[in-house]
Amino acid sequence: LFPYAFATADQRLQRRFGAATFGHLLRLPMRFHLEHQSGGLMQAQAMALQGLRLLITQVGFVLAPAIVQVAIIAIVVASVFDAATWIAVAATTIAYGITFGWGLRQLAAPLRTALTAQVAAVGQRMDGLANLEAVKASVAEERLGVRLDRLLAEEEHAWRSCHAVRLSTGLAVATVFVLGIGATLSLGLLALGSGRISVGQFVLLNMYMLQIVRPLETGGFALRDVAQGVAYLARWADIQGMPPEGGTRAGAPSIAGRKMQAATEPAI
Repeated sequence: LFPYAFATADQRLQRRFGAATFGHLLRLPMRFHLEHQSGGLMQAQAMALQGLRLLITQVGFVLAPAIVQVAIIAIVVASVFDAATWIAVAATTIAYGITFGWGLRQLAAPLRTALTAQVAAVGQRMDGLANLEAVKASVAEERLGVRLDRLLAEEEHAWRSCHAVRLSTGLAVATVFVLGIGATLSLGLLALGSGRISVGQFVLLNMYMLQIVRPLETGGFALRDVAQGVAYLARWADIQGMPPEGGTRAGAPSIAGRKMQAATEPAI
């Protein structure tokens, strides 16, 4: 039942979002369409839909359950163990959040660059093929190929930077986990040696520390996907915020002229 409900809701989202955004594009001034590639606009629309789906899926089905799991574990640890152990668990969780937040901030700039280059490259390909007659008439095949290669190189470099940031964030998070779990279990051993907790309680603490790793890691990956979804939506938000035009501008260039302009000197 749940897969059916989710798939139905997803299809309805695609339908309504696609109709609304396409209608908004049609109502924008002609000057806007003369200055932007049609292929790039379609790619930005598709990315915005993907970003919206990422937000709904990650927040509703991944991030919220992970937060509930961490909260339950924290409550159990606080009620069973002493203040020092609870503080160690809380400090580990907070340090993880700070580390992952730092990683997301470092990821923002290269991610924006990668998405911009991706939209430009897709727009270049789509508009080049759609306006092939104009491209051949102006003998612009080689020039467009060079421009596309440059855009793809920019996209490749930006995504490489994103992967490097993700790698460094993963290493930092792993370090926080090791130090936090080590400190917490050390406090547990001290409490066990002094008789403040039993062997069963120490085993329980060890189990909970291993259990808390999974929701924290899952929540961190969900936050990363949420940040990517927000970046996808941010590019479309600028377009969506533009006021529509009631009528057609007088003296606007013809569609053929727009095709020639898009094929030879595309504007992103």
